[in-house]
Amino acid sequence: MNLISTLVMSLLGISVLTVPVLAGHHEVGETSVLPEPSFIAQSADEIELQRVPGLEGLTAAILYGNPDEPGPYVLRVRFDKDVRSPPHSHNQDRFITVIEGTWHFGIGASGRCEDTKPLPAGSFAFHPKGELHYDGSCGDPVTVEIRGKGPVSTDFIQFN
Repeated sequence: MNLISTLVMSLLGISVLTVPVLAGHHEVGETSVLPEPSFIAQSADEIELQRVPGLEGLTAAILYGNPDEPGPYVLRVRFDKDVRSPPHSHNQDRFITVIEGTWHFGIGASGRCEDTKPLPAGSFAFHPKGELHYDGSCGDPVTVEIRGKGPVSTDFIQFN
């Protein structure tokens, strides 16, 4: 069995053993110490993006959790045409999937499109905590999904 097959089989085995515990499963008469899970099912047209204060051309929605509180969260973020975030870093790791359009990801402080890697829809990126980067649109609008663990903060660099 190759490494990938072994990993998949291991994960399947772990999930079979842990799903009832993680899901708050309990026998009749027992009480669960975990809150009962709630399902979330939203079609794309049900997700309402709101303007991000202080960042013109950015809209976002919290799909799950709260990035200001401890625990996992999922965000949907849309960058309008030619809108990029200023160079910044986060105090937590973040995982990004490109949902629509081509997202441009740059490392460091240049903020220039020519210094980015274009990532089309379906692409994935990882931002390690504390590392300076910038990202967004270098042309058409782009939508990404950001996952992480809160509380998260963003520190923008200031140019003089």
